[in-house]
This record gives sequence, structure tokens and C-alpha cells, in this order.
Amino acid sequence: MYKRYNKNSSQTIENKNLCNFKMYTYSPFDCMTIKEASSIIGCARTTIYDMIKKGKLSSINFSQRKTRVFKEEIGKLLYQSKTEIEPFIFKDEDTKIKDCWTINEIINLYKISASALYNKLKINNIIKIKKGKSVYVSKEIIRRLFNTVIKNNN
Repeated sequence: MYKRYNKNSSQTIENKNLCNFKMYTYSPFDCMTIKEASSIIGCARTTIYDMIKKGKLSSINFSQRKTRVFKEEIGKLLYQSKTEIEPFIFKDEDTKIKDCWTINEIINLYKISASALYNKLKINNIIKIKKGKSVYVSKEIIRRLFNTVIKNNN
């Protein structure tokens, strides 16, 4: 014989699931459009959409064209603490010219352009030592910057 289906037991399970479901109510003042959010943050709309896709911002989709972002999320994004990276700086007294390379030597060793090297030095706040016509940079700093060890006596 087949087991008889008990209606009452299935209804109580469904009622328990509905009781556990939390309903949130949002006022229209809790949300803003993508355009408003982008103007507050100061970025493009596509950046906001990318943040939503990556999960950095939570949003509500009312339809395909009505996406809203929570104001609290924008506030958190604006005021979150940034982890600052301390620049790697050597003082002039610590480095001697025999422990340094000229810019031309670095360009020849690592086969990069002069502008790429200057950009890396500028981004990482690396101090250059100027002696006469030559500009020197510490060998240790350059090795750390490019993550390589060159077996050269230069």
C-alpha cells in the first residue's frame, strides 16, 4: 500500500519557513540612484555597477532599469579607513655612490625605458642622489623594486 500524504505536516513546515523569513522595509530616502551615487563618490556609473557586481556595494533591483544603492553603503565606502602603504625611503647618508647605479646603468640592466623607470621611482617615493651630471639610485632599492638579484660586480 502507498503511504498516505499528510497535508497538515507539510503546511506546518511551510508556515515555519515563512516565520523565519525577515521582511525589511525601506523608505525611498534610504536609497539613491546609480547616477546620484556616482556623483557623490565622483566616479563613473560603470564603476558603481562594477562595485555592485563585485559585492562591495549592496543594491536593490526593482526592475532592469531601476537599480538603487543604499545610502549607508555609500557612506561606508566614503569613510572606510584606507590602509596606507609606507613608502620605502633611504636617506642620503645611508647610501654611498659605490653602492649605487646610475639611471643609464639601471636602464641597460633591466631593459626598461627611462620614463618607466622614472615613473616607478616616483610612485615608490625613492630618493635619487644627484652628483654632478649623474643621478644615482641605491642598488638595494632597485633590486627590491624589481624583485631580482643581478650577479654583477657593478
